[in-house]
Amino acid sequence: KTLHWDGSTWNIKGFDSSKLFDLQTFRANTLWDFYQLLLSKADNPRVCLFRNIVIGDKPLRSVRRLTRPRENHAATLQDIPTRLIIADIDDGDVPSDVMLKGPEAACLYIRDTLLPDEFKGASAVWQATSGLGIKPGPRVRLFFASERPVSIVQAKAWLKGIADSAPFNGATPTYIA
Repeated sequence: KTLHWDGSTWNIKGFDSSKLFDLQTFRANTLWDFYQLLLSKADNPRVCLFRNIVIGDKPLRSVRRLTRPRENHAATLQDIPTRLIIADIDDGDVPSDVMLKGPEAACLYIRDTLLPDEFKGASAVWQATSGLGIKPGPRVRLFFASERPVSIVQAKAWLKGIADSAPFNGATPTYIA
């Protein structure tokens, strides 16, 4: 999404209709490794994250992001259980006094109050999303590393009704700039 200030209001332009992507698998063994990866890519608004791995051993160039073959195109991404859990929180019931303390306080509140018990006190990397301060709600993303690989079905079930389910929908990009 791109946001443009016209002097009185923010205008939000949705995602472009990109069909072709360059895909590469990055492995992060720890939450710290993942944080370093996010930092290394944060300045590029064209970089996004998929909760999948690239099919094959080499990076793919100018391909569709598909988890199954479609319209004469081979699948390029494979859903696998992974230790990365993404909680994309747009509309959370975060008290205004917590929101006034800033996004980090909102993330701590979400982790310890709104998310299931398994997340309470867990280490996380957080990131503000493009709507923070423009749209209502916390508008943050929390990344957790689970002790064991978690399927998309499990992660969706844990976060149902709390987090946006888009990061778990196969080949949906999560933009990280």
